[in-house]
Amino acid sequence: MPRLLRTLNAWADLARPLNAGLAVVGVVLGGYLAAGVDAFAGANAQALALAALAATLVGAGANALNDRLDVATDRVNRPNRPIPSGRATERQATTLWLALSAVAVGVAAQVSTWHATVAAGSVVVLAVYSRWLKGTPLVGNAVVAAVVAFALLFGGEAVGGGVLAVLGAAFAFAVNLVRELVKDVEDVDGDRVAGLNTAAVRWGVPAAMRLALAALVAVLVSLPLPVVFGRMEPSYLLAAVGAGAALMAAGANLLPVSQPTHPGRASAWLKGAMVLGMVALAMGR
Repeated sequence: MPRLLRTLNAWADLARPLNAGLAVVGVVLGGYLAAGVDAFAGANAQALALAALAATLVGAGANALNDRLDVATDRVNRPNRPIPSGRATERQATTLWLALSAVAVGVAAQVSTWHATVAAGSVVVLAVYSRWLKGTPLVGNAVVAAVVAFALLFGGEAVGGGVLAVLGAAFAFAVNLVRELVKDVEDVDGDRVAGLNTAAVRWGVPAAMRLALAALVAVLVSLPLPVVFGRMEPSYLLAAVGAGAALMAAGANLLPVSQPTHPGRASAWLKGAMVLGMVALAMGR
């Protein structure tokens, strides 16, 4: 493979486009929850597309910076990542972060001043997280969950805003908070080597798992509430049942709390619960 192609491939790996692209789903869903099919017509469609692109670029830049700052941990947990494997340099990762972030803010400014401010704020928050908060128990987990959830608000505000986008953001925040705690357990060995003070490192795996399970149960209990309070049509419950089943499967893989059997599988089930929960919200609008 020519050198240029190898470099571009490594940069793409740093940006993790598939992961960053998940922001598109959140933004589009937020737009749909806020405005229905009108979100995809006329000026709304253009605003939503720009908001989705901006969110994706913010996420891609944050991924590159994360790799730059996580070299020590990745040498243990993910030695095939671009920097530990020698396919990219720390300087290249920093440059990519700056470039993508600058373009993201510029694109967001085409939607509104609010979107530009939020995009710039997200860049700063994610940088602070990657540099200082990643090893802070719960705070770091909550920051990541909030940034993921905010994609729905970002999309909703692009087409006028609404309560349903807020509900979607709340669900996304809760599920991602559980997933972040599970990832702490998955990465506990590398995080300990790197000196990160995550929930699993500071309080131990059992305590981190109890927190994750408590949050998971809270999400399960709250699933019917949008219908109970009249914010969703009963059709919401059809897909919400699937989301609940995925959450229970995730919980089963987090037992026993002293040594979870399959935290990686639990993380996958949580992703499934996230998708099904979003489908439920779209169906019940």
